[in-house]
Amino acid sequence: GLKPKPAQARPAYAAKKYVAPAGVRSMFRVIAGNFSSKQNAQLTLQKLKEDGFEAFLVTKGNNYQLQIGAFSNQLSAQRLMERALSFGYEASVLK
Repeated sequence: GLKPKPAQARPAYAAKKYVAPAGVRSMFRVIAGNFSSKQNAQLTLQKLKEDGFEAFLVTKGNNYQLQIGAFSNQLSAQRLMERALSFGYEASVLK
C-alpha cells in the first residue's frame, strides 16, 4: 500500500507567503504547471496543496498557470522550483 509522507518532510519555508515590498517590480514567479484546460489545472492545484505548496491559479486568456511563489531573489525562486520538480511537477521560473 501507499505510505503517507511524514509531516516533517515539508520545509518550513513552504508555509511562508512572500509579499513584495512597495516599489519592487522585478519578481521571479515560480510556476508549477501550464494548462489549457481549467479542469486539469484545478486537479493539479489540489495535488500541489496536498503536497504542501501554497498554490493558486492564474488565468491568462485561455491558459491557466499554477503559481507557487514569487520572489525578488532568483535563488529563492530556483530553490522552490527545484522542490516542485522533485515532486514531479513541470516547474519553471518566470521573470
